[in-house]
Amino acid sequence: MNIKKLLYLLVIVIISIVPAASEENIFYDLSSKEISELSFYYQNNSTFPLNEFYTQSSEYSKEYPFYTYNLALKCRRIVMKMDMNDMASVHGTKIVIDDTFDEIESKNNEIDEQLAGLSENNLSFSGMEWFSLAENEIEESRRYFSISQEHYDNGNFNDTLETLIESNFAIYKAENLLNVAKHKNNESSKINHIQSIEGGEETASKWIQVADEQIKILSESGNRKDILASSENILETAKQHYSAERYYLATMNAAEAKALADFGIDYKRVVGHKEAIRSAEKQMENTNASLSSLLGNPEIDAPIIVLHFESAKIRLEESRIKDSTSSIPLADISIRNAFIAKEQANAIVEFKNTIETIDSSSQSEPELIPLGLSPLIGAIAILIMFRGKKW
Repeated sequence: MNIKKLLYLLVIVIISIVPAASEENIFYDLSSKEISELSFYYQNNSTFPLNEFYTQSSEYSKEYPFYTYNLALKCRRIVMKMDMNDMASVHGTKIVIDDTFDEIESKNNEIDEQLAGLSENNLSFSGMEWFSLAENEIEESRRYFSISQEHYDNGNFNDTLETLIESNFAIYKAENLLNVAKHKNNESSKINHIQSIEGGEETASKWIQVADEQIKILSESGNRKDILASSENILETAKQHYSAERYYLATMNAAEAKALADFGIDYKRVVGHKEAIRSAEKQMENTNASLSSLLGNPEIDAPIIVLHFESAKIRLEESRIKDSTSSIPLADISIRNAFIAKEQANAIVEFKNTIETIDSSSQSEPELIPLGLSPLIGAIAILIMFRGKKW
């Protein structure tokens, strides 16, 4: 037996055991790709719309990748809008609208099929997170598409074009998120449909109830009417997700609503900008400690939490360098986002734990093999296969 060849085969098999954490950060991948593609429009063109967003995205991409990805998406939307308007100017608004209707309907159906195919199989937890976001964007695309049809029927072509742009933009985001979901679905142990539905429903219901109770307390306190309105709106969104059986998003929104209510209940007016910054720094330390273990878990990506946490850090950083008048509201936003990230972290841990306690007997036998054993079994099989074989 040729030992060198055997070792070579073993290396190929064992490579698949390397943990997902060793791969590129998915948030950075999204950000760098978006910024790179947008450079065609923005590089050396300071007058291009939202140039300040593109510049900030480029500057912050390594430290705050998911925040900068979402910031860069604002630039992407402008580019898509300008391209669509240019096409309408050249070919005529109605012709572009008719073509875009067909294109969007085809894309929505295609992504729906991909989502359905993915949901039929067992999903990793991180895959489920990205799947939920992609699914939400397609719902958004269909909502705008429906509105655009109403505008079209009323002969309002300008509004039709505007809503078609929004629908197309939601498709763009959904495609990005779906690609991540597919990639992440190959990485870790899986949860089956029964687990995600039953466990998700239980967790989402609980968090919606808790958020509702906290919002009532905030309303009775009379504090921060602006926060009360925001928390009520977000809770309503959570309930809509719950009704549509999008339990992950329902839980995340309910946790956000609760966090805002808690923030409003505990709110104390600060005397000056230094006190505001100190309060934001204290909350950041608290949240950072709470998130450390969660963000180090290779089975959880927590994109919604990461976005709030990065937003909190950026607003805190800005509050330190802005004038005293601006620093107070920036510190306020930082505290708010840190509150949300911390509460959502509690929710996502409970969500995952609850799912994993649901009876998984309906899973197929291969899915019950512990993570990492399949490649190892393959390696052992190769050893047995080539034992005594002459090369």
